[in-house]
Amino acid sequence: MELKTASAVINYISGFETGSADFYAACAGEHIALAGMFNSLAKQNRKFAGRIKKSYYSSVTDALETNFSFEGLRGGVVVPAADAGASAPELVKSCFELEDDIQAFYGQAADLSKGLLTDVVRVMKRVAKARDNRKSELNLTLSNLSA
Repeated sequence: MELKTASAVINYISGFETGSADFYAACAGEHIALAGMFNSLAKQNRKFAGRIKKSYYSSVTDALETNFSFEGLRGGVVVPAADAGASAPELVKSCFELEDDIQAFYGQAADLSKGLLTDVVRVMKRVAKARDNRKSELNLTLSNLSA
């Protein structure tokens, strides 16, 4: 799916942040030993969606929206379904891949919009950067589960 307007990008981001939060919450229910980590990820994703929306709504006008394009930006973030039969390492690996995809999307969206919406770009970059710590935590958890 090609995303051309700021509104389309913000709606897309809200969708994958909310969907991934729901995925993490389902993971928490599947693996109680990792529930704290999964619930924390879910809570953060809901906050990220709110931050992006807030920065967008506080800086965008209708006039700007009509000229604001993310030409070439494609939505490719796919939130996996929570598989009730998945092992903890499989779920953690799926979470890492999801975080990586989301981080890449934010990076590309920020690069394409850097000249027009500096506040939104700043928030996108912070959210993308926050995913480095999350991916490190997931990698550590995966290592501990594999040991």
